[in-house]
Amino acid sequence: MLTAAHCVDGDSPSDVTAVTGRTDLTTSEGTETSVSDIWVHPDYSSVTAGATWPC
Repeated sequence: MLTAAHCVDGDSPSDVTAVTGRTDLTTSEGTETSVSDIWVHPDYSSVTAGATWPC
């Protein structure tokens, strides 16, 4: 799973669930999977530094 660093900034893997196969966000379709690790690029600047767009 790949997402923008600002979407998980400060989160631990237990705070995040990956969802696949859901095209309608008002349903519970698809598969929810626990996240085991979060890797952020070493050159990432936090949202408070003004370098990225919010989710």
